[in-house]
Amino acid sequence: MLVGRNCRERRVQLAMSQVELSERSGVAASYLSRIENGRGNPTLELLDSIAGALGCHVVDLFRE
Repeated sequence: MLVGRNCRERRVQLAMSQVELSERSGVAASYLSRIENGRGNPTLELLDSIAGALGCHVVDLFRE
């Protein structure tokens, strides 16, 4: 849940849609939705792609 919440918060701060994040990260929009809702279990490689598209580091997605 923490990773998904942080991902969503960062994406919203950047005024980015899930579709845009999908295009930038190479992760399917449907899977991004699952991650943001705490139902996806992304690999470290996917998290790295998402973090890069959000302009942050993977560790930032795990911060409280």
